[in-house]
Amino acid sequence: MAKRRRSVASGTDTTIIPDEILVSEILVRLPVKALFRFRSVCRSWRAATQDPRFVRRHLQLSRAGPPSVLDVPCEPRLEDYWSQARSKELEFRRVSPGGGVGSPPPVRAELMLAVEWSAGGVTALGNPVHCDGIVLVPTASGELFLSNPATRECFYRRFDFVDDAGGGGGYDYDVGHEVLTLGVGTWEPTEDPPYAVVPRRPICTPGAFYYTALVASADDPRPSELLRFRTRDETFDVVPNPPCFSGGVIGDLDELTELRGRLWCAHARAPAAVDIWLSTDHDDDDDLEWSVAYRVELLRPVKEFVLPLAVSADSDEVLLSVDRRVLYKFNAKKRALEIVVDMQRVPDLYGAPKPELPLRFLHHAVPYVESLVSIHRRNY
Repeated sequence: MAKRRRSVASGTDTTIIPDEILVSEILVRLPVKALFRFRSVCRSWRAATQDPRFVRRHLQLSRAGPPSVLDVPCEPRLEDYWSQARSKELEFRRVSPGGGVGSPPPVRAELMLAVEWSAGGVTALGNPVHCDGIVLVPTASGELFLSNPATRECFYRRFDFVDDAGGGGGYDYDVGHEVLTLGVGTWEPTEDPPYAVVPRRPICTPGAFYYTALVASADDPRPSELLRFRTRDETFDVVPNPPCFSGGVIGDLDELTELRGRLWCAHARAPAAVDIWLSTDHDDDDDLEWSVAYRVELLRPVKEFVLPLAVSADSDEVLLSVDRRVLYKFNAKKRALEIVVDMQRVPDLYGAPKPELPLRFLHHAVPYVESLVSIHRRNY
């Protein structure tokens, strides 16, 4: 059976592009928004772009592309009103760093998705988690919002939980662990965690999740470590924290994240100075090793934390979010730090037709790559 071909006219010449080349070399490099338009051209293109092999290859190329950041803005966490509704809308805004200061515009930004929420409104947000284009946003009132902003899919579920459940001492803990597979829709229990899990944002890398766990008594030299859950065989093991943690415990100004498949840790060694540690790059390692990759002198003291968001292909430049407000670019060769954008000082960053964000908003930024991974069906 003859394979279909597409004719592309150029002057007096006609170039014949086989469909398999068009799909595997051209369509797979397009952004998700463009792919959704091309799906309406013909059934074969629609089927090809929904194939799991296409979805995986598209994600692989997205990871290798220019870095971008997903911003989920919300009102500050006022302790007296922690669980009261703050907004009727949950927004996902993509920020792509530009040339920095003096290169207008310093950033490119777009509103990817605004989810109208009529059931009482959205309360204060917790720290979002990103993995392969999927973003998980927890709220103070117990909702978990799961979304792929690029495909505009969104799903939520409410959980009843007790805050600081992992911080109790003097009694036996009882912690279960379940896994929800996208496209399956059911929670499946795994083996129980061997230690109490601290209520901090878990970190997702290819092949594993990392939790902070209490592995010893408070007077032990290293009372906490990282608890790794391997998705391949659904087992737990303990791996070391970065050696920079004071008393073996992650500090209030320290933050863990994932970039390029590796664990990163931003450690505040002084009020206005941060060391960035990197782990070894394989989740199959029996033990993680850590080393300092960057030493950054900031322009002002840190109030909350520093979060690495992106790194250049040559690893010379790192994009940092400081205090959920300012994006900085650090050049390791020049040891230079520049402000990319103060998101609280540029309320019209995202342009019309959306209204300006109030200056008081916090900006929950996470590393982001767009993908075709669905939250409703298993297509990867």
